[in-house]
Amino acid sequence: MANTYSLGEVFRQYLLTEILSRPVYLIAELIVSGELSRARFDDLLEAEDYAESPHLKEFLLDLVLVFARKCLEDHELSEAEIGELRTLITVFRIEEGDFYTLRPTAVQEIISAQAT
Repeated sequence: MANTYSLGEVFRQYLLTEILSRPVYLIAELIVSGELSRARFDDLLEAEDYAESPHLKEFLLDLVLVFARKCLEDHELSEAEIGELRTLITVFRIEEGDFYTLRPTAVQEIISAQAT
């Protein structure tokens, strides 16, 4: 049986085990709080003046990848995990092609790992 991970548990562990930049830390904290929404996310970006950060999209893609990689450790995505990924992609406003444009190596690694 496959493991099912939640955003909260994955990012709680991420906060405990990684050294993070302030923007990534604050976004991960918001995820762990269980109060992640577009409005709360936008409020955080505005309060911290991150909305115009040239690297914001890359930070957000990396956070999605943190969750995706954890969920794919068992080579299977549950419906709940797919829903959580959709939430991240929606809240973070990830657009079609963002991963291929900004994180092509990560995409290839995930595809290769799933093929084996």
